[in-house]
Amino acid sequence: MNAAESNSNSADGADFVDSDQNHSRSFLESKLWFAVFLIVGIAVAITSWVLFTRAESEIESFAYTEFDPPKNALNFSLVNQRGETFTLSEHAGEATILTFLYTSCTDVCPFVGAKLREVLDILGDEAESLNVVAITMDPVRDTPERVTAYGERLRMDSQWDYLLGDESELVPLWQEYFVGLPTITDQAVFATQDDIDLYELNLGLSDLNERSANAARYEFGGGYDVGHPTPVIIIDKNLKVRIVAGQHLDPVEFAADARKIINES
Repeated sequence: MNAAESNSNSADGADFVDSDQNHSRSFLESKLWFAVFLIVGIAVAITSWVLFTRAESEIESFAYTEFDPPKNALNFSLVNQRGETFTLSEHAGEATILTFLYTSCTDVCPFVGAKLREVLDILGDEAESLNVVAITMDPVRDTPERVTAYGERLRMDSQWDYLLGDESELVPLWQEYFVGLPTITDQAVFATQDDIDLYELNLGLSDLNERSANAARYEFGGGYDVGHPTPVIIIDKNLKVRIVAGQHLDPVEFAADARKIINES
């Protein structure tokens, strides 16, 4: 597969142009962490089966990997794009979706953000007691101004808390929530539309949300690459980690899992 570059930074991010056939790094070569996250996902699934006791009737209760018994969520307190402090423990009684992104991403991150927008669109009023939280993987470049503009492009700015902080604050969270330390590499490679379709980065997205994702990656993406897994986690009202999905999540299925968590007594 070939890398792709944007021929436009316009709001609709409409036209994509394939790069030189002899580009030195392919999309797959620049994203070895796809495999890393697959391995982590398999490990989590196996651990869930071997170490945890699950009632047979509950095996099919969620579309994505369920922690049973639930795992205590590590508390955190970070400042969001509006300068407000978000402290997880203060949101007991509410469900929280947690993921890890960076605005300069040229492939996966904007599609995860767009899928979260899709989940909120599906849930509608049911999302009133649901927090959506993204924690930066790129504390140097993710400034409040940049994160605000990025959220606006994805139609998410007022819908999520995009949390920032120093690396010393972020590393324990990266390690606790299945991300680990990021891998910094050279110039990022833009995924082509063929890559996006092949890896289902746009799975379940409306045309509007897919256009938003592409617009965001061409407007904000580029520079050095920050390789990292992209877990999407649901923390329940009791501050327990309940569900973990990956970048290929289907918004309809994930929204159904979130709805079950939201409606638990």
